[in-house]
Amino acid sequence: MSQPQPLVNAKPAVQLLKGQLMVAVIVPLLAVIWGQKVAYSVGFGALIALVASAYFAWEAFRFSGAISSGRILGGFYRGIIGKFVLVIMG
Repeated sequence: MSQPQPLVNAKPAVQLLKGQLMVAVIVPLLAVIWGQKVAYSVGFGALIALVASAYFAWEAFRFSGAISSGRILGGFYRGIIGKFVLVIMG
């Protein structure tokens, strides 16, 4: 008998977050060429984007299974609203 498949697969989101983390580390180091203030700005901007994306992924992919479809949708809505708020406040 086969196992039920989750409605939402979090693996692509985790891979995206890993990529964002690599960019958030490398780009500020490269931005030092244009000055320390630029590097700080780029670094903080990348950190804000990473935290917001991680919050969205956590909210959106907390639930799985057909029974939890309403919770999954609610998680996506909470995640996108929270991400928007984090970016605005950052």
